[in-house]
Amino acid sequence: MIWFWEHGNELFIFFTFPLIGLGLDSWISNRRTFYLLISSLILLSPIVTGYSYIISWFFQFFGLVGLSCLYSFYSRQIEKRIAKIISSLLISGLLFLILGWFSFMDSFSGFQKVENVWNVDKYKVEYVRDQGFAGGPGWRYELSEYGFIHIFIKRIDTVWDNDTTQSCNVNFEDSKMIFNKCEGTITELH
Repeated sequence: MIWFWEHGNELFIFFTFPLIGLGLDSWISNRRTFYLLISSLILLSPIVTGYSYIISWFFQFFGLVGLSCLYSFYSRQIEKRIAKIISSLLISGLLFLILGWFSFMDSFSGFQKVENVWNVDKYKVEYVRDQGFAGGPGWRYELSEYGFIHIFIKRIDTVWDNDTTQSCNVNFEDSKMIFNKCEGTITELH
């Protein structure tokens, strides 16, 4: 349930999938809708491996397309046009209220802002400011690795910044790597 609070703003757009599905029902054939559904499911498959797209909203987009296709198949089972419209409006309205609540709650959870980014070989290191709804921010380094195709990225380690000596080295213990932020280099420990 907490995941919904943390991603409320990203999920809010999903209230539109019944309306988009109704449009797909009206304008696109069954076969093309099926191909669109299969394509969106294939493009959602990296989520199973832990990779994500470098463009953060791709999963939301492909999820919205997939849900819209599924809703269009449901809508095709309803014979009367007015019943299709009422059904999509009711479901969209209900989702608007539910997802709107999560989006509203997400606005109280603070924000995260990437303050600095280093791209080193096949790795990406981000210095992130995590500001909660109260108190001072938490600072952390996130180490990510690009996939074979550079549209995919996977977060492999996170270290909270509690360095009071202003050292250049950031030690990623789980992935056994040291990042030198002064020189912009990564050293793998064996």
